[in-house]
Amino acid sequence: MEVQKNLYKIIQMGYLKDTNVVLSEETDLIEDLELDSIEIFQLLTEVEEAFGIQFEDVDLLAENFVKLEDFIELIEKTIESTGE
Repeated sequence: MEVQKNLYKIIQMGYLKDTNVVLSEETDLIEDLELDSIEIFQLLTEVEEAFGIQFEDVDLLAENFVKLEDFIELIEKTIESTGE
């Protein structure tokens, strides 16, 4: 839950273009948040810094960044694999 809360905060601070969008696990990064590839890369970088993690190249697949639920799972998996 902490990962979700922190991710939502990061998105609300710099990536929420439409204030009518309600963030949920079903929120689509491209369709709902209207993020382009550069913004997704910036979000990834910000998430890595915020959580003190580094995503593996093999995890940087489009399907991991469609819905926030997928992105949260990737962050949690990466945190667990680093032993944090």
